Amino acid sequence: MAFVCRSASCLTLFACAYVYSANGTRTRKPWEWTPLLDPHPQRMAYAELMNHLSPHGSGKLDMKDAQEWFNQAQMLFGTPNVSTAHFKYGWRHLPAIIMEHKKIRFVLHRGHQKYTKGENDIEVRVFAGWQSEGGAYYNPECGDDCTIHVNLRDIFTDAHELISNLLLLNQFFGEHAGKTVYRCFDDSNMELACKSGGLCSLNLATVPDCKVQKAFILGPDTPSYSVEFNGRADEEVAGTITEWWTPWAEALKKEAVELTGCDASDLKVHFAEGATEGIWLQTSAYAVDPKYHRRESDEYNGKLEGSYGGQYKEQDELYAQFNLARRANSSLNDQLNDMNKGKHQYISGRDPWSANVEIISMESWKAGEVDPVITEELLANSVAGRKCAVLMNAAYVFGSSSYCMGSALKNVFGDALKTFYVLGKAGGLRGRLGDYQFADTLALWSSMYLGSSAGITDDKGFRLYKVNHGGVEPDASLWSGGGERYIHRGVNMNFPAVVLESLASLHDAMAQPWNAVGIEMEGAWFQAALSGVPGLYMYYTSDLPMQEGSTLAHESYPWREGQTLFNGLIRIMFKHLLTILSKDAAGT
Repeated sequence: MAFVCRSASCLTLFACAYVYSANGTRTRKPWEWTPLLDPHPQRMAYAELMNHLSPHGSGKLDMKDAQEWFNQAQMLFGTPNVSTAHFKYGWRHLPAIIMEHKKIRFVLHRGHQKYTKGENDIEVRVFAGWQSEGGAYYNPECGDDCTIHVNLRDIFTDAHELISNLLLLNQFFGEHAGKTVYRCFDDSNMELACKSGGLCSLNLATVPDCKVQKAFILGPDTPSYSVEFNGRADEEVAGTITEWWTPWAEALKKEAVELTGCDASDLKVHFAEGATEGIWLQTSAYAVDPKYHRRESDEYNGKLEGSYGGQYKEQDELYAQFNLARRANSSLNDQLNDMNKGKHQYISGRDPWSANVEIISMESWKAGEVDPVITEELLANSVAGRKCAVLMNAAYVFGSSSYCMGSALKNVFGDALKTFYVLGKAGGLRGRLGDYQFADTLALWSSMYLGSSAGITDDKGFRLYKVNHGGVEPDASLWSGGGERYIHRGVNMNFPAVVLESLASLHDAMAQPWNAVGIEMEGAWFQAALSGVPGLYMYYTSDLPMQEGSTLAHESYPWREGQTLFNGLIRIMFKHLLTILSKDAAGT
């Protein structure tokens, strides 16, 4: 399916400051990325670094210059120095062989330039136990000078993440020259190593207890890294990646037709991104009604560690007890899924250009079998809207992959895509941990550094995306979790990578004309692809990046108990969605 540019600004989504000629010489394009705000060293260094990391075409990255700009930009992860915790974040997200060879050359393949695994190549995983981007391949017999080929899943984010973690690692190594780093593997065969989380690591000074250990003295044993880009980053490549996502979207359409028994032309699709477990529980009679699991869940009555509150405190505690019970007894999951047969259909992601999705028949919803926020009245008023309607409950997609995923959904479903919701965690620039953020507008970080074309405008302008609420205000009274819940509304600024957050860039996001309330990495990309589709972009504040010593909010809302701040966001989504359907039925 051909790529369709659906907004006036999409042609500038993929604009980059530098181009590389065939011989690798780097030149500026006719326009330059220059800050709108007063220039100072950290701000200019950040803008210059992003120029380096976002080339339009193929070529070599000047790692020396990139490291210099990275250090001068004073990233939060590296200021005043790289902490052990931030060092751990960096190495966990890098291919596990980063210490194994004197020279390591990364070739980052984009779009049509996808790398095909060679006869002698093996695939290596990152230290944390998962696959690297679209796959990382190298020949283990390469000696001291090795090349790792990485297939990037998206246009920008995978490259930004990988390179920024390399730069963070380099900074840490420089700060600890002469000290010893110990590398741990769970298997000496790199094709088998690091396939499980927590079994591979890189430790400073502390001698680990592990299966395959090696010591490196930082300085003499520190490898040198180089990076090359292979392939362009532009709207044509976005179209290519969108085409890779399209078979997944077509499969969802086919499964939705089968689940509902409706013709494809009658389908009504509502999409929710990022709260898979919570939506699964809140639409499953087995989890909603305690009579099905009371004996197992009662074992955890009074033993919850999380923080609970809001209108549905007792129901949230029930979900939490059930979460603990089913993690101890997996047969409860089977019983729940058996009751959902004919109402829910689960589709597993098959490759880097797909995501796990649970398709839920909305016509099957009955009061008492779904979360109590879905009342008899809401169901009665939305009968017509729920006919042939499905809620697609999808796992979170990372960074600029969101643009291609969203484009594929829009291309495949067209006007049948009725609403789109994003529920997630975000860094907070205002308020406290655990607060809620409702994004009315989403912007890409680059809107702050693109000269006079980057002013705050509307969707016809540059990199600013207003959320269409469908004429229905979100009901903030449905919050969940203990304590008070403050709601912050406004701009959410999307940053290029976790490590690529500097104090200056965060201050700029908070300043006029953006006045951002939070930061994340996906919303603006989704809106660029799905502008005009009604929905909500809602987050809970999981960290306060500008607050020294900030911890993650979900430590108070444990994963094992369901990270209960999500429950309120899901209920706000349900009420918003069903109210839209009710208004449509009433013609209001």
